[in-house]
Parts: sequence; structure tokens; C-alpha cells
Amino acid sequence: MVSHYSRLFGGPFAAHDETHLHELSMRMKDIPQNRRGRPRRGDLAPSGFVYLGQFLDHYLTRDETSLEHASAAPEKTRNFHAPRLNLESVYGNGPKKSPDLYDHSERGSETFLLGHTEALPREQIPSTPDDFYRLNGRALLADLFRFLIGVNFLSLFWG
Repeated sequence: MVSHYSRLFGGPFAAHDETHLHELSMRMKDIPQNRRGRPRRGDLAPSGFVYLGQFLDHYLTRDETSLEHASAAPEKTRNFHAPRLNLESVYGNGPKKSPDLYDHSERGSETFLLGHTEALPREQIPSTPDDFYRLNGRALLADLFRFLIGVNFLSLFWG
């Protein structure tokens, strides 16, 4: 499925005066005169917004446009990720395009590689064969970074 970017607010943006952007950025800085007498209380934005932004940016989109061509219209810019929650960061592009992630011992019935969990003898928890397959101690996933962003975002809902 090929998808492209789009604009949130319609048509091309009119020319803008850089001084307005500079004024806006100055008002956004966390400095005493911008707090209007209010004490600082931790982060200015809840962490959920940060995780949401990372999730949308890294999980649902991928732009491979080189910097010299970055001014192309969004409608003509290809999104190299599928714009849906399909867990491609875990499963990759399937057994044919991501063969390292799959057990190919039975042709036509390829399965995602699984490994054993680490046993915790003190807590009397045995090892089970339902963890991500690990290579040199690291989970073998299509895109570990994007997977972790997704986990961080979803953990906001399941605490």
C-alpha cells in the first residue's frame, strides 16, 4: 500500500514574516517573564504528548526525502511506512522480506521466531518459550527503536 503525506490545514502556506516566528518562540521559552508569576511545576507539557508525537512520527511515518529535495509538496512525498497500526516494527515485512525474523523450517508455514524468557528462580518463575528471539542478548525485532516508542506510548494507557 503506497501512501503520501498531506497537509493538516489545506493548501499551500502563504509567505510569512520570520519575525512573527521569532516572537512566538520567545514567548514559548521557559523563562520567569513568561510564567506571569506562576511557579514552574515540572514539565510544561505532560509526557504523554511527547510519546504521542514520537509514536506518530516514528511509527506511522517515514520520509526518505534527501535534504536537497525537502521542499517538495507533501502530497507528492511518499510515506514509506504503512499509515496504520500493523506492528511492522515487530514483524517486519513478513517472512519473504524480513527472513531473519522467521523460522523457515516448514516451507509455507513460516512462523515468527520466539525465544525463551529468562527464568527468575527467586520468584519461582520458570523460563517459557514465548519471548522475543534474542541474538547476543538483544531482542531480534524489525525495528527495536520504533517498537520501544510504541510500548512507551501504549504504557500511558496501561500504566
